[in-house]
Amino acid sequence: MQQNTSLTPALIRQHYYSRNVMVYTVLTGLVVLLMGFFVAWKYQDYDYKTTFITTINQQMDAAINEESTLTNKKIEVDKEYEDSMNKATKAFAEIFPASENYTELVRALDVFFKNINTLTNPAVVTSIKFDKPVANKLGTYKILPFTVNMNITKPNFDQFLKYVYTSGNATEKIRLLDIKSFSLTMPDEKSQTKTLVLTVKMEAYMQ
Repeated sequence: MQQNTSLTPALIRQHYYSRNVMVYTVLTGLVVLLMGFFVAWKYQDYDYKTTFITTINQQMDAAINEESTLTNKKIEVDKEYEDSMNKATKAFAEIFPASENYTELVRALDVFFKNINTLTNPAVVTSIKFDKPVANKLGTYKILPFTVNMNITKPNFDQFLKYVYTSGNATEKIRLLDIKSFSLTMPDEKSQTKTLVLTVKMEAYMQ
């Protein structure tokens, strides 16, 4: 029996239907694939931009914090500098005053001698006499001559010499002094304290 292979309308419709389904499936797959690529590209672009913006914001925050830190540090340094300058100015005024300042000079000497004076090792100022201030030869500063009479032992006189030698020190804030000469009366051999009677010619300096 011979098989009928002629194309009937039904077969033709089935053939075109199957082909259309295949084409539709391929096109749908391509559309989905393209949409996937598009979404992935958009996501990568969004992720890159988001990361970039986050990095920029972090760097800006870091810069702002650094600027704030530097500003605060500058304020601290300026304050320390101002404090140091104020202390230096005050110390300079004490060691090299703008006037005779007799009272402060006498007070400072009185405090020193009271601190070293003891019954067995005396250091007593009996008188202080000031002369008129004079300018130095160049006229750049003034000199205040004065004379100190004292009863003092040799160990305490050594301390007094050290006090004068270290005068002008900004840390100790001792007024700048100098000893020009001194005369002494030797103690009595029978004296137990060995007290020296001294007349000390001194100079204090001022602006």
